[in-house]
Formats: sequence, structure tokens, C-alpha cells
Amino acid sequence: MSESISAVVEYTAPTGPQFSITDYPSTVSGTPSETKTISVTVANNGDTDGDCTIRIKDHNNNIVAEDTKTISAGGSATFTLNITLPSDIGTYTWTIEAYNVTNDTVDDTKTFTVEVTAPTKKKGISPWWIIPLLLGLGYIAFSGYKEEEEYKE
Repeated sequence: MSESISAVVEYTAPTGPQFSITDYPSTVSGTPSETKTISVTVANNGDTDGDCTIRIKDHNNNIVAEDTKTISAGGSATFTLNITLPSDIGTYTWTIEAYNVTNDTVDDTKTFTVEVTAPTKKKGISPWWIIPLLLGLGYIAFSGYKEEEEYKE
């Protein structure tokens, strides 16, 4: 009598990195053409390390900022990017993309609002005090002035 043993071996191939945007600004506000710094946090939910490029796209779908980092499997990374706001006043919808360089895919996309407002007029210092100040300085400067002859004895 011969005995046979059978076994089933399951193999799961690594799926590679899988990126998701976990933290980002919902709104960025400023004045026309102002430069702002934003932070975007990305998690790698995949089973291998991988390279992720964060792309910021404006309302015309132009890439206005991007940065690439290697993120460990199960880890996360924060990207800090500078963007320049549009030169026209208005409200815009911009996009953040998590591009998976390793797999050549866009793994996640988020949108945020860009609000561009007119610069606030700074209140100037009222110049009324300049005249008394100048008169006072003039008095101080010239009150001690005497001709040299008065000091001769």
C-alpha cells in the first residue's frame, strides 16, 4: 500500500506600491501671484517600496509643482510644494495627483479650492504728527546754537 501526500501551495505575487493621499489642504487663499507653500501627505498601502510623484495641477490642467519621493511599504511621506496663485481674482479648483512612478499609474487624485482675493489696503500711518515732530527736532537742533563770539570772554 502506497501513501500519497498532496499539498496546495498558494503564492501571492507582490502587487507593488499603492499610494493614497491622506492629508492635503482643502483651500488655499491669497492674493494674485502670491507664492504659497502647501503640504501633502501620501501613504503607501502596497506591499513593496515605491516612488511616488505628487503633481499639483492648476485649473487649466498645467502641472505647477511636483516632487518625487520613495515611500516604504506601509509607510508615508509628506511633500512640501510651493505654488504660485493665479494673477486674476477668483475661485479655482486645482488637483493633486499621486503618480505611481513604479507602476506608471495615477493611484489617487484629490481636488482643492484656490481663492484669490484683492490685496487688502494697508492702513497708513496718519502723517499729522510729522509737522510737530519736525518742528520739535528743529527747535532741539537750533536752540543750543549760539555764535562763537558769545562764548568768547
